[in-house]
Amino acid sequence: FNAAVARGDLGAATDAAVAAWPTVAGDAVNAPRLAREFGFAAYRAGRMEVAQRFAGFLAGPAGEPPTFDDEPAVSRVLVQLIAWKSQPDASGGTALLDTLDARVAADATADAISMQAARELLSDAWDRGAWRDADRAAGLLARLAGRAGAASLPLQRQAEIRQIAARFMDDRSVRQADAMVDLHERIVTDIERAA
Repeated sequence: FNAAVARGDLGAATDAAVAAWPTVAGDAVNAPRLAREFGFAAYRAGRMEVAQRFAGFLAGPAGEPPTFDDEPAVSRVLVQLIAWKSQPDASGGTALLDTLDARVAADATADAISMQAARELLSDAWDRGAWRDADRAAGLLARLAGRAGAASLPLQRQAEIRQIAARFMDDRSVRQADAMVDLHERIVTDIERAA
C-alpha cells in the first residue's frame, strides 16, 4: 500500500488496501487509522464502492466512529466526504460543511482529508454560486492551511482571497473591498519576509 501511494498509483494502493483489510480490520489500535488511509486512497482513486466500505467501518453501526478511533473528527469528515461524492447534492454538502466545521473547531491540527474536503466544498459552492457556502468552505480551508505550516501559506492566502471574493459576491460593500486591500497587504508582507 505505502509503496503504491509513494509512486502515485492510487489504483494499486486501493487494491493493496482491499487485500490487507481482512488481516488488519480486527486491530483495535490501528484499524481506524488504516481505514482512513485506505478509504482516502480509494476515494482519491475514484473507487467509490471501495471507499464506501471503509467509510462504513469508520461510521460504525450507530453512525459514529468506533470508540477506539484516535481521530473520530477526521473519520467523520471522510465518511461525509465519501457520502457526498457518492450522491452529490446540496444537503450532503451542507452536512459535510457542518462536519468539517466541527472538526476544525475540535483541535488546532491540519490533515489531508479535511483539506481535500474543504477544497472540494469550495469548488462546488463556487460553481453553484452559493456564496455563503463558498465563504464558509474558504474560511475553513484557510484555517486548515494556516495550521499546516509555511509550505501551505500560498494555499492559505488563495483561500482567503476566495473567501473575501465570495463575501463580496454576496454583499457588495466597501467593507469587502477593504478586506481585499488588507489581504493584499498581508500578501506583500509575506513576499517581503520570504525575500
